[in-house]
Amino acid sequence: MTNSENLSELIKISRYNYDEHGMVVLDGSAEIPRDAHAISCPYANYLFIVHGYLASWSMAYSNMASFFGPKGDGLKKYFYTVPEPKSEYYKLKEQPGGVFFLSYPTANRDFDFSPKEIAKAIDIRLREFARVDDENMRKIDVVAHSQGGMIMSGEILLNGGNDYIDHLVTLGSPLCGLPLEIFDIKVLGVSVADVVFKITNVDSLERNGYRADNSYLQEIADVKNKIDTKILKIAGIDGKTFTPTRYLTGVLDKIYGVNNHDGLIGVDSAHTFRNPFANEDTADPYKNCRKFNVNHMTILTDHEVLKAISTFLQPF
Repeated sequence: MTNSENLSELIKISRYNYDEHGMVVLDGSAEIPRDAHAISCPYANYLFIVHGYLASWSMAYSNMASFFGPKGDGLKKYFYTVPEPKSEYYKLKEQPGGVFFLSYPTANRDFDFSPKEIAKAIDIRLREFARVDDENMRKIDVVAHSQGGMIMSGEILLNGGNDYIDHLVTLGSPLCGLPLEIFDIKVLGVSVADVVFKITNVDSLERNGYRADNSYLQEIADVKNKIDTKILKIAGIDGKTFTPTRYLTGVLDKIYGVNNHDGLIGVDSAHTFRNPFANEDTADPYKNCRKFNVNHMTILTDHEVLKAISTFLQPF
């Protein structure tokens, strides 16, 4: 097996379960076995939520899953009810489609893989799940937070995820990396980067693709193929309330500009692909960009953000 195939064993796909009120149940989700695939059904639509560098905000991701659940305020295309009682799909034990959580190894779990390696492993796992060669398989939608959006961008542009990913929404994702100044600034002798990420060091941050000059982002920038995946980029501007960096707001304001970051990621990086072919309108790279008064965590739970995502994911 290749390294990517080995790493794909660590990519976990879980399906969210809901109670009678449409809320995600306490255990959150049920992991899908490696040999399980999407149900081949023309009515099925699949939404994948992808976490960021710190995958510990499970309640925030569950809140998003509830919003897009069978009784949430989000669009209902992921829980389509098959109308024909005699249809073969009506007899399925499992409802086609649904909302899923995709988990990949991050540095805080004692792994140290590059975003390029993770993107390739995710592609292997999703192609298996999606049954890409099945004519009845619908494309999937992805909402990815922070580093997850950066990884899924590479999945689309470098690995052909464009074949089966219909929509991608990135939330506070460093699509252009972090400015180099962040890695150089120290407060009371402590690196800002170390404070922001806590659990790692600058060398690991570089390997994980965060520096603006890293090779992964440059490789994405060099891709020349225009893609069909529709992309919405959402950025937050309420950096002063993001707890991990609240006391560094002044420092980040000097780097990004006041009200121009979410407490971690600057608006410019969260709004701009370095690859112009990834934009639906190359003349207006900010066409599918939105800014909200949220920080790097509340961007996951803010109702206005969720409504904007729901509107974007509507079938055309």
